[in-house]
Amino acid sequence: MPKKSSIARNGSHEHTVDARTSDDLLAELPGKSQRVGIAADHGGFELKKFLIGKLREAGYEITDFGDRQLKSDDDYPDFIIPLARALAAGTVDRGVGICGSGVGASIAANKVAGVRAGLIDENYSAHQGVEDDDLNMICFGGLLVGHALV
Repeated sequence: MPKKSSIARNGSHEHTVDARTSDDLLAELPGKSQRVGIAADHGGFELKKFLIGKLREAGYEITDFGDRQLKSDDDYPDFIIPLARALAAGTVDRGVGICGSGVGASIAANKVAGVRAGLIDENYSAHQGVEDDDLNMICFGGLLVGHALV
């Protein structure tokens, strides 16, 4: 059952805040056999390794677009662009891009036609982005977002 809480803002409008965890959101995605592509540079390498484990555990088929080794001189476009192209071509169904801040990954991915990437740092925007904005790629800042959030 989804966990939600309501808060009042400006005294006149009430907004619902999504309090679900990433495990709750993963459980709600259709088709556990979905193919998910994931890519990260050195700024997101550790978070990528963690996410690959969580996604596989949840039953998703994972394609790792790199980097596969922690290298301080790698650069996110070398991994994000191939992931975005695979997403646009339908080779994967969803994408996860990670760099230090997540900003560069999001900008690079959105340069590929057919990709709708969003920089996410909390659950509400992740859910709304998929449900209302047809987001097909989520981007994280590996130096900013912790394991508990993703």
